[in-house]
Amino acid sequence: MKAFSKGVQNMLRLRWHVEPGDIVMIDCTSGQPEKQFRAYWYWVKRHQDWTVDVNEKKIFWYRPPYPDDVIRQQFWIHPVVPANPLANTLAERYFDCFRVAPKVEGIGLSMEQTLGLLGQVLNS
Repeated sequence: MKAFSKGVQNMLRLRWHVEPGDIVMIDCTSGQPEKQFRAYWYWVKRHQDWTVDVNEKKIFWYRPPYPDDVIRQQFWIHPVVPANPLANTLAERYFDCFRVAPKVEGIGLSMEQTLGLLGQVLNS
């Protein structure tokens, strides 16, 4: 169990190497898929930001911002590794995973204008 725990911790650190909106998938297709899936299931209960497909025995994690997040329409996304890379990405920690810059070219927006645009996106 100790080796599996270290492996999961390394996976949680390495997941930050994928681009925002991309996915990490664990496909339980070992020689003992049920046992492998149960081991991951035990861990996933602590990380509700992972999606589980019980029938296919697959576990997914999307790097924030999600591919269908409306923030992508008006802002460039800059990936950031959170202070605690082992933590989940739920609620307020979702926005710790990236920074944004307006897509409007050639003009410098003040922080107030950027926050105004961001507020419009978050409210839609």
